[in-house]
Amino acid sequence: MKFVFSFLIFLFTFTVFAQDEDYTNSLKTTRSGFGNQSGFNMGPEFVNARTRTDGSAYYFDAWDLEATIYLKEQGRYKIDKANINLMDNKFEALYDETKVYTFDTKNILQIIIKDKIFRTLTLDGKPTLLELFFNEDITIYKYYTIKYSKSSPNPMVNRRTNKYIRNERYYVEENGRLEKVKLSKRGFAKQFATKELNRDAIETYIEVNGISLSDEAELQQLLNYVGS
Repeated sequence: MKFVFSFLIFLFTFTVFAQDEDYTNSLKTTRSGFGNQSGFNMGPEFVNARTRTDGSAYYFDAWDLEATIYLKEQGRYKIDKANINLMDNKFEALYDETKVYTFDTKNILQIIIKDKIFRTLTLDGKPTLLELFFNEDITIYKYYTIKYSKSSPNPMVNRRTNKYIRNERYYVEENGRLEKVKLSKRGFAKQFATKELNRDAIETYIEVNGISLSDEAELQQLLNYVGS
């Protein structure tokens, strides 16, 4: 209880609280934003709750997870019932079982939930949460995009349910800058070739080991090879 009280004091002391309008949704929650946030955007499927929705706009399936969040000026805090909203690229915390706090990404340094690490970096000119994917001699981050596909009664479309479609992009960080990782064999080999490991050697390794760059485990195997 002492921690919860302290954290609430922190929230009201160091942030600007704004109550947004209520939206009907599967969590039956209302979003409360900090700074210039607005709306509880979980997707247009909530307009018609009778239609089933596959997938989620959130990283984790459950909200019973504890997060450790590092803020630029306020230090480190532990937060219960946290999740990452991939559609809005925001860190959110469920409280009172009915409301969601949305944190301003630009104030966040790092978030740890379970064994996953998310950091704020500048992507396309704005602060963005990215997941740390690989961190050995090479540092790779993963960025998620969410596409919402709405159901259609048209039999020619054959789309009976709403669906969230998750896609990933990878970025290599060098000297504070992010560059998109090319996931074709030739593109990857050219991008990561060095004086010690030329392009042909990387392409040969991919072919001999049957590496699929769309498979996370195999991509990490390849990154270990080029990094070593």
